[in-house]
Amino acid sequence: MMTLLLIGMSTLALNIRPVNANPGCVTITVQYADSCPRSNADVRIKKIGGPTYPLGLTDENGTITRCDLNLSSGTYQAFAYYPSYPTQFGPTVLFEVNATGDGSATITADYEITRPKIVILSPTTTTYNPVSLTFKYDDYSEHSWYGYNLDNSPTNVTILGNTTLGNLALGPHNVIVYANDTYGNMGNSSRVYFSVAVHDISIVDDINISSPRIVNQPINISVTIQNNGGFNETFDVSVNYTTLTIDPLIGNQTITLEPGESITLNFTWTPIAIGQYEIKAYTEILEDINPEDNTKIAYVRVGSSSVSSGVCGGSVPLLM
Repeated sequence: MMTLLLIGMSTLALNIRPVNANPGCVTITVQYADSCPRSNADVRIKKIGGPTYPLGLTDENGTITRCDLNLSSGTYQAFAYYPSYPTQFGPTVLFEVNATGDGSATITADYEITRPKIVILSPTTTTYNPVSLTFKYDDYSEHSWYGYNLDNSPTNVTILGNTTLGNLALGPHNVIVYANDTYGNMGNSSRVYFSVAVHDISIVDDINISSPRIVNQPINISVTIQNNGGFNETFDVSVNYTTLTIDPLIGNQTITLEPGESITLNFTWTPIAIGQYEIKAYTEILEDINPEDNTKIAYVRVGSSSVSSGVCGGSVPLLM
């Protein structure tokens, strides 16, 4: 706008430029494909057919805003360089600046930097046999490799996905799962500590049969059972006798044993006839790895009050 001022006989021409009441703001965001911000990126914009404007470096949120450029409306290009010019980060992006000088754009690289998140679902901190290794993978991109490390081994084992950890020794173990995504980002789970145990109960020692063994008189029978495995077990223990073709039950008791615990059970039997008897104690649980030690047999002769009696043959193993 041209303004003329007449001062005396002199004329002063002033070229007064209009002031933009709303200079407008331009905001450029720079990020990776997984939306993680790229800080310290050197951002520049250029109007098509016009000059280039350096905006500066992005902040920790991957953003830079300038409100002092007084840009004219039109189509602009946005560039980002990282770690420094002329290494361009991401593509060149077109955006529009409106009549008030406002505009925004987002420059997104075609790769990510987020490490995969891995959560082991099984095993957990408890006892197993066998051990299934299952886990959950969470990431922007697909995985390119899975592996696990067992018991701090110097080497990792490559796997295709969920698997079974076979041939593990009884006792404590630990495992951690690793994964690489398609952009080379390595992630890992937390290390999980667990134990491997088996189901195993047994009748230990010989059957203890009290004396004297006289017909129509109670006889005490003691059986010792032990839990050799790693699980709490609840099960029945039975004792019976055999004479001729009859196999009557002397008694049955249900017990619970913690790992390593043993107990001696007492049964009372009153024979009603003279003769030689087979006394058998037996028990069972599911998945017992040694069922052959779940039975004990002893032989006993029962006489009248004037006839001595004794155990014949001791204990013999059960024929499975």
